[in-house]
Amino acid sequence: VDAAVEEFKLLLQLDHSARSYTYMGLCQRHLGKLDEAKDYLNQGLKLDSHDSVILFNLGVIARKQQEQAQAEQYLRQALKIKPAYAEALFELGGLLMDEKRYEEAVPPLRRSAELSQKPAQAYYKLAIAERNLHQMDPADRDMKVFLTLSKNPDPGPYPLQNFFEQVGKRGELSAAQRREADVDELEVEGKQHPDSPRSLYQRAEAYLKVN
Repeated sequence: VDAAVEEFKLLLQLDHSARSYTYMGLCQRHLGKLDEAKDYLNQGLKLDSHDSVILFNLGVIARKQQEQAQAEQYLRQALKIKPAYAEALFELGGLLMDEKRYEEAVPPLRRSAELSQKPAQAYYKLAIAERNLHQMDPADRDMKVFLTLSKNPDPGPYPLQNFFEQVGKRGELSAAQRREADVDELEVEGKQHPDSPRSLYQRAEAYLKVN
């Protein structure tokens, strides 16, 4: 991790851009250093005030730091720029539920469930919001969807899986290239944690995907 941080510092020297500050900000957020992450992301925002990834992550950090009004502002800005941003929709829905604004929470959660590649948690929150609104039939339906999706084996993301996806670089790879990249990264993690059942499962899954 320390070596990665030094590489990102070098990147900032070579490429003074919003994207470089986003990388460093995401790295610091992953490490739990929220104030440092916020500083880097704000530097990036000065260079590109319409970067939806930066706005989303500033919203996430503000919510974690109990700055609800600021968090909502950042998330709505991100969604104004990128309306189909599933993660931002989910985060906004969760924030509105925290404030018991259940009726407002339903639309972003519904949209997040439709767009997300892993919609189970969006369906769960949606069902809870609907129950609080006494909409029992929709709540029961969405809870059933959540329970069905939850039965699918999902070991969860491996460390930093979504890191580069958030900045869009992974999305530029073909499906075959992404599978190969997954195998390479999992093999590195496997060397670090050779006896981890989760690591073994993920590598087996990745090998199957690349035949």
